[in-house]
Amino acid sequence: MELFTRSYDREWNRIVDLIVFNDKGISKYINDKDTYKFVLLEKGDMTFEKNGKRTTLKAPAFLLLSEKDCFVGSCSKSAKTTTLFFKPSVIREEFTFKNIDNAKEGDVREGTTLHQDYMLIYGFLEKTEGFHETEIQMTAYIKIKGITDSIKNELVSQKDGFWPCRSRSYLLELLYFICYNYIRKSDNYDADSNDDVEFGVITDYLREHINEEITLERLTKELSINRNRLNEMFNSRTSMTCLNYLTKLRMELGSILLTQTDLRIGEICERIGYDDANYFTKAFKKETGMTPSEYRKNKRME
Repeated sequence: MELFTRSYDREWNRIVDLIVFNDKGISKYINDKDTYKFVLLEKGDMTFEKNGKRTTLKAPAFLLLSEKDCFVGSCSKSAKTTTLFFKPSVIREEFTFKNIDNAKEGDVREGTTLHQDYMLIYGFLEKTEGFHETEIQMTAYIKIKGITDSIKNELVSQKDGFWPCRSRSYLLELLYFICYNYIRKSDNYDADSNDDVEFGVITDYLREHINEEITLERLTKELSINRNRLNEMFNSRTSMTCLNYLTKLRMELGSILLTQTDLRIGEICERIGYDDANYFTKAFKKETGMTPSEYRKNKRME
């Protein structure tokens, strides 16, 4: 089966190499050799072979599988999964499997949009330890489930001509969340103290609620932490306050959506937690030196 979504409008005949399946158990297309697979285990558990060892994963959890990975395993009778199949070229046209195989992370200059986009698929790249699998907290599951449902809704409903762009934008948001919350964190960060664990909990919370209004009052109440300690923790680790760190996260996601989609700036503004487009524009210019429109134009010329 060719795993893509075609537009209902035959005159338009648009194809997006992205499709979502909800299954009892694991998808029958799990070992497709032409797509990356993001598998969200929503209920039950699954047992599989990895590096010659049997591993059991309990819901909620996710797996990242490349076109080269071979999943050998089974699920409990109660298991329920949602699987996204997509080609990396959905992220960026240059990301064909051939180009990715010939590329190395060091070949992509850091700070460029190419490097930014490359990091979004970092978790799918072939590694000696095999594919990534991670059990997650319920709050993270709710965030991920919401994004996957949004992707499927756009692909199925096709309510307007922006469905290809909007479905891609939700995929970008999902990969940003996965990459920076799990993949890069696990590669670059080892929690060796209670303070490190607490800092990780807070940064997870910020990414999980990035599209919502977040204040110091909300953080201190929901995370049971003193305001002074909160900012001291962020200053010591990031040289910025907690809310400035949140702004940085929002600008990172905003810059991805600006360069890789044609979404209206007002919609991007809402997706990253701003209800005032003028305020977003000022904040974005302060962070990048350009307005969102200027940034979109300039970065697409790189």
